[in-house]
Amino acid sequence: MDDPEYAIWRDDAELLAEIGRCLFVQDLKISVRLPASLAARALAAWERDDPENEISGDENPSERAVRHQAGSLALIGLDVQNRSEASDGDHVTVELDAWQIGAALDAADERQLLKDVSPPNPAS
Repeated sequence: MDDPEYAIWRDDAELLAEIGRCLFVQDLKISVRLPASLAARALAAWERDDPENEISGDENPSERAVRHQAGSLALIGLDVQNRSEASDGDHVTVELDAWQIGAALDAADERQLLKDVSPPNPAS
């Protein structure tokens, strides 16, 4: 990392971490709507009995990322179980922590699932 750009980005990453520390102590729960089918699948991931195997020391970064994403999904399932209400037959309203939403958005972006959708425009 001798490249000057990486030195700047490393400093930016440190600043982002400091902002994260400030945010962590705040209430970051957000009420969101999920399709009922996705909420049910997240709940099933939470309720699933995964084998309690020791993670090997040779886990590669890709495997680690998938394991962390699966854990994030299971925690969303826990919130579906404990902090949700049916909005209508097709959707469930659930209160999620902002970091869970961020993890889901990162996973969608990594798999290029966001390229044909746009966030809502609050000005319109």
